[in-house]
Amino acid sequence: MKRGIRSLMALTLIAGAVTGAGAFLSAPPARAADLEEYQRKFISFYQNRPVPYDKYIIQGFQRELPRFDYQLLGTGGANNLLDFLRLVKIYQQENAGSLASNQASDNIKIGDKVITWSDTKRIMESAYVFSTDWVWGDLELGNLRRKSKNSSTWLIDLQADLKLELDIFKLSGSEPTLYRNMNTSWQISKTYEISNMEDILDALSDATGGVADPENIVIQGMIVEVLKQLPFYAELLDENAEDVLRAEAETKLAKDGSTGLATDIKRLNDFILKNQIETADMASDKVHVKLPGSETVETLGIGMDHGFKVIEYRLQNGQEVPVEVGFAKVRELDSSKFRLQPIIVGRDYEAGDQMIEHPKSGWGIGFSLGTVPLGFEGQTDKNDFVPQGSLDIEFSLAEATGVSELYFTFLGGLAMPQQANLSQASVPSGLSVDAGASVLPIDLEIGLMKRWYMRQLILSLGLRGGLLASSLMGSGLENTPSAMALGGGAFAGVHYQASADMILGLNLGWRYFTGSEYMVDTPGQGSARSRVAYPGLNSNGPLIQAFLNYSF
Repeated sequence: MKRGIRSLMALTLIAGAVTGAGAFLSAPPARAADLEEYQRKFISFYQNRPVPYDKYIIQGFQRELPRFDYQLLGTGGANNLLDFLRLVKIYQQENAGSLASNQASDNIKIGDKVITWSDTKRIMESAYVFSTDWVWGDLELGNLRRKSKNSSTWLIDLQADLKLELDIFKLSGSEPTLYRNMNTSWQISKTYEISNMEDILDALSDATGGVADPENIVIQGMIVEVLKQLPFYAELLDENAEDVLRAEAETKLAKDGSTGLATDIKRLNDFILKNQIETADMASDKVHVKLPGSETVETLGIGMDHGFKVIEYRLQNGQEVPVEVGFAKVRELDSSKFRLQPIIVGRDYEAGDQMIEHPKSGWGIGFSLGTVPLGFEGQTDKNDFVPQGSLDIEFSLAEATGVSELYFTFLGGLAMPQQANLSQASVPSGLSVDAGASVLPIDLEIGLMKRWYMRQLILSLGLRGGLLASSLMGSGLENTPSAMALGGGAFAGVHYQASADMILGLNLGWRYFTGSEYMVDTPGQGSARSRVAYPGLNSNGPLIQAFLNYSF
């Protein structure tokens, strides 16, 4: 990254001292009562080179981190940071009066950089500087796929990674410092239709001495390598990634200009929102926080179910240090205040207690172990308690719907393989499978879940629906037969909030899946499928899940 621009940032950081530290403090105060009230500040974005991407990042921050005002200024700066800082300090000392009275000239020359007065004034209002540097990776071909499920048309993506390197500068003592370096990336792609797929497959069939199946992952890799040698794609790969994918990059950034950066930045100590409890009614579990000045929950980006930690200051080794004594979640929003529900309570909260934001992205991931009902059609020895492990993903819908503790859920489960008793089975006509074949069940479901909190104890109700997919392993057939059954279920749970980030729990419920029939691709007949003589898998009975969930 070019360092010349950081000289100009230094001016922003030095001038940022005028606005004070506000509620975003780099170190915990000695006592909560000494905290200053929140003060709105400017964050300036400086570019190492003039690109359009920064405006989308700013738009993302304006949506997800509205507690600051943002401005995008031009590129430029001096070559030597320390020399530039000395010149800035001298200029500020010698011109303090004219700067304070807005009597400065239209253009100010600091070292070898001429700065307009309007930019200088905005720089002086800034408290932090975000320096952005955009780096493109190499162009590659990938994501070979059919245009649609049974289409004969194939597509390929020309893609490259676009990386953002973000330096955050702040004032530390008498000179600016690099507070934090952060980075993130997007994969930018442009889709092309492959016009000569049949010729490529014919050539691969001749080279391999067999039928080249484009669905085979090994064959797909060979197809991509062939495409790279063709003049059209070879010329594309020699192009500059930004020249080819700039429009696609702008489209993607316009939809997702922050890609989680705002949440990561809110977790930094300087950017965490801090406030104090105004009233605490612990008998009814209601805690109110009043916002300073003209700020509102909208301008500070406070939403339903946002978490706050309660801090008290204790004397340790002669020093007052912050200690967590509780955790609470936002349950009601008003324009100038909000109400929280105590969740973890180390001691009763009191008016004046320090509240510190605990930022989350709104989604969590969990792992569960339990049992599910599985059986085969036409058989009486159904097993209601088959072991299954699951990956559970949940995403909060609280801010979108205004309903507290409402989640969209996704479950992907893998159960223990099962074998049917073929001597008891009533099976359809068709291809026969080996008696030792086993079924591998895969459960894919989506749904909704609602939680109710009573301090750390949580009750939940949920509905899920989806499909029960299974594959016949060891069937003895050329291709692997598969089946899918549609269904769903309901569950109730008892959970425990072990920490601000972790929940333990147990879910009990009932699920019902039926209607599966094993089918297999018929060799040499394209997309034709044949019925397989094996009983279909169904599920109708109780489910039990013990789980651990971690929120991000």
